[in-house]
Amino acid sequence: MTDFFSQYFPQAYQQNNKKRAFISFDFDNDENLKNLLSGQAKNSDSPFFFDDWSVKEPFPQTTWKSDVRTKIKQCDFVIVLIGAHTSQCTGVLEEIKIANEESLPAFGIYEQNKSYYVPTGLGNRYTAWTWNNITYAINNLNNFLT
Repeated sequence: MTDFFSQYFPQAYQQNNKKRAFISFDFDNDENLKNLLSGQAKNSDSPFFFDDWSVKEPFPQTTWKSDVRTKIKQCDFVIVLIGAHTSQCTGVLEEIKIANEESLPAFGIYEQNKSYYVPTGLGNRYTAWTWNNITYAINNLNNFLT
């Protein structure tokens, strides 16, 4: 049965064994970080995957929060990409708040040797961006609940 499923639905089978992440990032300044993480997530040994729900056009403010909440609730955890301006990005701050309200594990990763400020709501739930750190965090998600 697994062979049939994996043969005809390889992407679904691969993703079925991994945790789904919601990626929160400053679209105006850190899209390159999201693209780097996307490449890493495609590795066969990656413990997670994510669907790119980046908003290319502004969402109507009347539905933005509920739309984001719906997407976050479909995930197992949230990764916040911490860049130089992330702590001032209202969208990221709201996504962290939603994750906390929904009791979804959330943690941030930052590029080593770069300036950054930790966004409000993450507390001490952040780490340097290394593959080992990301894998450890995903394998220990209960440590990243508020």
